[in-house]
Amino acid sequence: MVYILILLSFIVRFYKKINMNDLGLLFFVLQMICNFIWSPLFFTYLKIRWALLDLILTVLFTGLTIYYFYKKSKLSAYLLIPYMTWICFALYLNIYIVLNNKV
Repeated sequence: MVYILILLSFIVRFYKKINMNDLGLLFFVLQMICNFIWSPLFFTYLKIRWALLDLILTVLFTGLTIYYFYKKSKLSAYLLIPYMTWICFALYLNIYIVLNNKV
């Protein structure tokens, strides 16, 4: 469901034309790249500290995406709020695992 909201946010923001010089587009792409990198880092390679760094970047880039989307379309920014909530919770869990991992 969260990915559907992300897609809807993108469509609402860029339904007329994609401007390649738009910072919102840059940060949207960066946060999606970080999002897709996190699972292999955490689950496949068991690099929990690298996954934590990746999640911090994801939260940062998502916050910047919301900021720049809000300037052009409030709805597109609001559609990203559940996603931001989800990745903040994942960040909390990742921090907990890093702090309590004995390896």
